[in-house]
Amino acid sequence: AKTVHLTITAGETDALNHWNYNGAHNGNMAITVPEGYAITIDFHNADPAMAHSLGIEPFTGSFGAVVEPHPVFEGAVTTDPTSLTGATLPGKEETIHFTASKAGQYAMVCHIPGHAAVGMWIHFNVSSDGSSGVQGA
Repeated sequence: AKTVHLTITAGETDALNHWNYNGAHNGNMAITVPEGYAITIDFHNADPAMAHSLGIEPFTGSFGAVVEPHPVFEGAVTTDPTSLTGATLPGKEETIHFTASKAGQYAMVCHIPGHAAVGMWIHFNVSSDGSSGVQGA
């Protein structure tokens, strides 16, 4: 039963103009999962006006206006993540599945152009010691 099931909501609050994950943005939350675990993320978009996406990317410390989707784990990105019409639209949801196969520090980002650059990202860490949890917002 080495599984982690997360519910992540884009635009859960009006923080950063609804460009947040569960109310967190600019790295002020960190999710840690154990290495080797199967991860399921139920992704909901509660933003009343804007499409959003979710991908697990290398953590670079900052993000440019365009973050090309290069998920660090196979399957760790939502459908059509850079598209304003093909990503997860307001009121919609999507589920992704992947294995956190390598320990390290990563980031959960929105790939819609400009979103990660202004702060729509949080930390996503994979621990080698089996630790897990959520810190921050």
